[in-house]
Amino acid sequence: MTHSHRNFSGRILLPVLLLATILLAAFEIDQAQTRSPLPFPDGAPKAVIKSVMPADPSVRSIATVSRAGLSAPVTPGFLLYVGDVIETQSVKVTVEFLDEPYAERQNEVIIDVNSRVGISSTYSWWGTVWAKVKDAFASKTTYAQAGATGTEYEFTVFNPSFSLTDPVSATLVVIEGTVEVSKERNEFTSENFERPPRRTVAETRLPQFLLASFIPAFDPQGGVVRTLDVPPGEIISFEPTYHLHNDCKQKRKIEFRTSDATPWMQLQGSLVVDIEAGQNLPVTLKLSIDATRLGIGRHEAHIYAVCVDCGQGRCPAQQIDYTLSVNVTGVAEPTPTPTPVPSISPNPLNPVFSVRALQLSPVTRNLDKAVPAPTPRIESVLNWTNQVLVSTQPTYSSQNLIPHFESVDERSQNFVAARARAVLTNAIGSHTTLGNVYSDWGRAAWAVYAYDKDLNRRGAPPDLPIDRGEALRLTGKLDEAAASNPVAAAGSLKAQNLLGNIALDHARIALDQGNTQAVDAGVKEAKSRYKSAQGIPPGAPMIGVRGNSTIQANMAEANIVAGEAALRNGVPQLAQVNFAEATRVLESNQQGPAIYPFPTTDLGVAYRGLGDAAALSGDIKAAEDSYARAKQQHEQAIAAHRDFAEAYFNLGDYYDDRGERENAKKNYRLAIQARPEQPASYLPLAVLLQSEDPQLAAALAATFLKLEREPFKHGEKAATAGKIARGGKVIPAPRPGGRITDVIVPNVVTQTQDEATRALRAAGFVVGTSARRDDAKPAGTVLEQKPDPGAKVARGSSINLVINAGTEVSVPDLLNKSQADAIAAIEAAGLKRGRIDARPDNRQPRDQVIAQNPRAGRKVNRDSVVDITVTTTQPIEVPGVIDDKEQTAIRKMSEKGLVGKVEQRESCKVGEVIETIPPRHTLVEPGSTVTLAVGSLGENPITVPNFIGQDRREVESAMRVGNLVLGRIRNQETDRYPEGTVSAQSPNPGTKFARSCSFNIDLSIAIPLTVGNYVGMSEGQARQEVMLKGLSPEVRYQQTRGRPAGTVFQQDPLPGTATRRGSSVVLFVVQRTDARVPDVRGMKLEDARVALQNSGLTVGTLTRVIDSDRTPGTVRNQSLNPGQFVPAGTRIDLEVVAAPRIPPVQNNQVNVPQVCGMNLDDAKKTLAAAGLIVDQNSIKRSLPVKPFCGNGAFGTVINQSPAANSSVVRGTRVTLTLADTIR
Repeated sequence: MTHSHRNFSGRILLPVLLLATILLAAFEIDQAQTRSPLPFPDGAPKAVIKSVMPADPSVRSIATVSRAGLSAPVTPGFLLYVGDVIETQSVKVTVEFLDEPYAERQNEVIIDVNSRVGISSTYSWWGTVWAKVKDAFASKTTYAQAGATGTEYEFTVFNPSFSLTDPVSATLVVIEGTVEVSKERNEFTSENFERPPRRTVAETRLPQFLLASFIPAFDPQGGVVRTLDVPPGEIISFEPTYHLHNDCKQKRKIEFRTSDATPWMQLQGSLVVDIEAGQNLPVTLKLSIDATRLGIGRHEAHIYAVCVDCGQGRCPAQQIDYTLSVNVTGVAEPTPTPTPVPSISPNPLNPVFSVRALQLSPVTRNLDKAVPAPTPRIESVLNWTNQVLVSTQPTYSSQNLIPHFESVDERSQNFVAARARAVLTNAIGSHTTLGNVYSDWGRAAWAVYAYDKDLNRRGAPPDLPIDRGEALRLTGKLDEAAASNPVAAAGSLKAQNLLGNIALDHARIALDQGNTQAVDAGVKEAKSRYKSAQGIPPGAPMIGVRGNSTIQANMAEANIVAGEAALRNGVPQLAQVNFAEATRVLESNQQGPAIYPFPTTDLGVAYRGLGDAAALSGDIKAAEDSYARAKQQHEQAIAAHRDFAEAYFNLGDYYDDRGERENAKKNYRLAIQARPEQPASYLPLAVLLQSEDPQLAAALAATFLKLEREPFKHGEKAATAGKIARGGKVIPAPRPGGRITDVIVPNVVTQTQDEATRALRAAGFVVGTSARRDDAKPAGTVLEQKPDPGAKVARGSSINLVINAGTEVSVPDLLNKSQADAIAAIEAAGLKRGRIDARPDNRQPRDQVIAQNPRAGRKVNRDSVVDITVTTTQPIEVPGVIDDKEQTAIRKMSEKGLVGKVEQRESCKVGEVIETIPPRHTLVEPGSTVTLAVGSLGENPITVPNFIGQDRREVESAMRVGNLVLGRIRNQETDRYPEGTVSAQSPNPGTKFARSCSFNIDLSIAIPLTVGNYVGMSEGQARQEVMLKGLSPEVRYQQTRGRPAGTVFQQDPLPGTATRRGSSVVLFVVQRTDARVPDVRGMKLEDARVALQNSGLTVGTLTRVIDSDRTPGTVRNQSLNPGQFVPAGTRIDLEVVAAPRIPPVQNNQVNVPQVCGMNLDDAKKTLAAAGLIVDQNSIKRSLPVKPFCGNGAFGTVINQSPAANSSVVRGTRVTLTLADTIR
């Protein structure tokens, strides 16, 4: 298949993806291949081939991976290392990156047909890639790099001549998120991926990642409060996006402004935009918040979008108020909004530009620009990737989850439709549908990301939090999943299933850790939840057959976990009870939906458990019968779903249990090929391959550790994998299924008792009785054994030993001693040093004894061997702290068990970490020192001069002399400074910069504050325009002819008159000749006042009356009847219900004084004299919009709460609202 958007000939050059990766080994099952076809580089695998999809199934074509001059065909499960090169012909290859934590990221890349890609970052010579990634990721050509975070995009590189050094151009299409494209003066060089010696990752110069920002869903204009969390004592930058809509039929100019009352918030960059008629325009602002000037707590600020050329023609004056709630949290952590990287000014040699969602851009050596991508181009990307994504996903649903769809076809159709709606229209519910599909596919990280987009939207499905909880559980975030509050939906089968699944996961974790008590508790909780789900009445919300089948299978799996725990504890009778119960449930659940086939293979696991219990009990016939049934169930499950990785794993585990190593390896490989992203099969295959291919075994074990969910990496499996990955060997414990196979008894005579025990266990036997007698031979050695050496007996049989007693001594207490002291104590007691095992434990001192065998105080023969286990430290990965503040970086190092040492270095990023030595991801010993290079001003920093109040020409001259760069200049109407002088500057005076930094100085030049022309405007529009100037409107009504009622026909002062801020402007408004009296009875007084003013009437005398049947503060009666017509401006007297006065108690009650119209200082003094409180948190600012009290002059009180004359307790806090203006 070819893409509809390709109209060029030849191949295409594909930019390489910046993630260290490449392939390890293809598992050729037909040939029973066990060794890798390519040599192994050092280090763990960084990616794995997930799928290989032919473009045309009728044509045989392959993809190859090259390494060290050799090449091999790519197959699913092929592991990838840094430095490999992938070439595709008529196939599309999906690569799964092992970036940790894998379960929370699941970064995936599809390499299209006819592509050549090197994995270093990803470095492309030609072709197309599609990427869906979370956290830092990049795609490169020789001359450009595209950096993304949490983004989905397609990147195509054109290279008709197939040149390895000179691609022609590239094209970037962004589906979701934002990609930053950068080009460097020194081009990104194409590394020779096949020429030794290879550079290590630490030696390779990695490009700087550029974090992406995201455009939020469409916001209504105004009325939306955005909340920003900022750490104290820092200056933080944000880039919020606001959406404007022009209802007018003319092009308009919009200017963004902030309030004079919030100097700690500054807008930077361009503040004026043009918006076409009828256009929806997203505008991204650069916003700086100086938290050094704020206290801990909540602070409110406003960004005003003002139409500067409205009021001309038919479009009325408009202003939108965007409210920001800034929380200074007291915790110096970054907010979810990514911190922008310092901008780089575009020029022909070093441009940086952004490509946002639904945009495309050429990427050439010239200046490029992103443009909206045509809908057919977006659909083209969706179409070709849909084919790969749908075709390579499992034909069944995720384990333990209730399937969201009846069939694979329904699931695929919903995916294609929902993806188009989500990408092209951001439709409510479309992201939830995608999350459901991703959950059923097992792409839990993708599901969480999709669910989050619908989570707080009105109209989102009610089960969304539960579905999101299941996805979080699958990523390993069990606590967060439990906190998704499914209890609120206790009547929901899905909620009970989620709680049961969380408990079952905890039981599985405890089983791996050998914690029997926790296993029992988890199983009990899980079964209780599943039972509650089964008891939900038929009328409650359910998922029909799919839900019932899943719940029954989950209940059986809980019994299987309990049975496994009983087998490990050597209680076959209890194990038999649990496996039998699981069998009973599953045998009645074999006709479930095809989309959820787990009951079939789960029944095989239960049968295998019954066989193991029977083998441990010595009932060989019952064991053989159960094992035969187990094998049949797994084969039946695989026949129904050829990609059923869990069934292949279970069949491999069955063969492993029976001692059939080759069949076990074959099925483990098939499981990996079917679902390379699942960790289960990597570890047992690594155990089986330890001797024949230790490098492959180490790679498989390392891959297991990367793929496994975090909570599951703290038990026996992770310890085993870690040992194999580091080159060690593990002797697996004998499996019960091997008991029914006859094996030869080894000769352990003359060995020590411990040596004999290990040898017998390794051969599949258990040690029976150990009789003692005296002999001249060394004490503690085996004198006799029964059965005799060379005899053939059933695996798992008991071997009885006779041990030379010798002289007994007491074993000393070695716990908490150092290794050297413990060895000295052993030898001093007449004993011998035995095996010394190491166990990683970063909480204890290194080489400290934490276990011994035999235990302290036990009587043993002289010269007996004492084994000890000592602590060893596990390497710690240096965390990423680049761009963090100094104290934040030190804290992160401390949390990791490392010591952060600060080293000052001149930089533009003052106080931020600019480099760590050693770098991020380096493995170091606990307690190691990590040097933190923190940016400082260096010697002789540049201090920004104070230009405020100086003449513009003098300032420009001084800047040239001081080698300072003049940035943007704008005029500012003001009466504070003489005309032509500087009235404001950015950065602020006294700001310091390192000498190596470049920066611009923006200036505002004072021009006289003049009165505008308000004649012809409506009263409301004129009032607003006057206040926008920082002046105080005063309205007088007069009757006149030939003018529309309610419009301004004269003003004082005249237009263009110079004035001072806060001065009054008298607006003469045409009075209406008559007005209809509104009914204000029952209204609050302020509402009645507004209603009368809107009708052209005024409030006359207010009479306070006591009326216990009515609400205090409301109008009981009015002097003129509603509905009658009276001259405009008539005064209407009102009776207002007064609250009964409560006598003061011990002088603690005070009346709130009237402070409306006062400035802040006078209001504070007046209220303090009355015993009331006004603090910073009780002061608000707002434009004076009716109704308000006072005259509305800037900085005066226009509202107070509690109201004047209210009776309150002394010490009450009074909230004041001050008249604001905008600039």
